[in-house]
Amino acid sequence: VSIRGYLNKNSLYHYDKESNKLFISSPNINNKTINLFYHLIKEFKPKAIEAFPSYLYKLFVELRNKDLKLIIPTAFTSSEMLYEYQRENIEQYFNTRIYDWYGNVERTICLAQDHKKRYKPLPLYSINEYKNNNIITTALHNYSFPLIRYAVDDTIIVKSTDFEKNLIEPDIIKIEGRTGNTLQLKDGSIVGCIDHAFKGIKHLNKAEIIQSKKDCSIKLKLAVSNNYNKNDELLLMGNLNNMLGKDIDIELEYATELEDLESNKKFQLIKHI
Repeated sequence: VSIRGYLNKNSLYHYDKESNKLFISSPNINNKTINLFYHLIKEFKPKAIEAFPSYLYKLFVELRNKDLKLIIPTAFTSSEMLYEYQRENIEQYFNTRIYDWYGNVERTICLAQDHKKRYKPLPLYSINEYKNNNIITTALHNYSFPLIRYAVDDTIIVKSTDFEKNLIEPDIIKIEGRTGNTLQLKDGSIVGCIDHAFKGIKHLNKAEIIQSKKDCSIKLKLAVSNNYNKNDELLLMGNLNNMLGKDIDIELEYATELEDLESNKKFQLIKHI
């Protein structure tokens, strides 16, 4: 089973026969659809599930609210920070073991958890240099456009003694700095990876999403170039409607620059007020 944002608000699920994979629509997981998803997954009898941590936790919450139990032996999480409270609840409820993965879109590093919850690098995937505030990575598998000593600004927590010993592959305890942001819909569903809505918008420089906790409405602050036009706006709104549905109020606010940075120096796409 896969819950990784591949399906938008217009699709509930999809079965891919070739890969024998059942895709669940993450933005449609709520109290009205959970019975359908429960029976689909139960009938499918999956050996494993891959998901963003927030989506898998949302599935757990909705199943628990209706006292619906599923057993899925193995779970693979990635793309977001996996919190310990999420792990404990998910593993207990699904009678599963979670193996968290860490990587980046540039494919210069890939770490996978072992049975002791320690992250280990995939053999021959990359050369990694672990620093106090980032990782320096060199991919070994990209012969077309290799990235050499590429800096990834995520924090890796390792044993302090390993830093002192200057080990090439230290004992990695925890990965921080990968907190995933989600939007909540009126029906209780959550939507992550909202950055996909901005793909194909050629004249958009930067965006910030501000969601009201009171009514789930959102304001989009957009920094655009001089060539931004009505077609760009229509494409953006179409992408948002596909991901979020039409039962949400969206306000657009245009600006020339968006300078607001969080304390960790990373631009925050989504803010809740």
